[in-house]
Amino acid sequence: MEHAVHSNIMKHLEQHNILTDQQHGLRKGRSRELQLIITVNNLAKCIDDSSQIDVTLFDFSKAFDKVSHSRLLLKLKH
Repeated sequence: MEHAVHSNIMKHLEQHNILTDQQHGLRKGRSRELQLIITVNNLAKCIDDSSQIDVTLFDFSKAFDKVSHSRLLLKLKH
């Protein structure tokens, strides 16, 4: 079921050009390694050009592992 939902959502996003070329997560032919290489290359170019570098990082991979599930469910009820 998860695969079917993912496939349909990705098909819609790609058909309507909703995703930018810089988005790599869960896309065919766009690995995390490729994203890292592009990012490091962009950072190096900014450093070489003495340009400003702004970076924002989000990691939600373990967000729900650190929250008490019973407390989370209680908050969702209110």
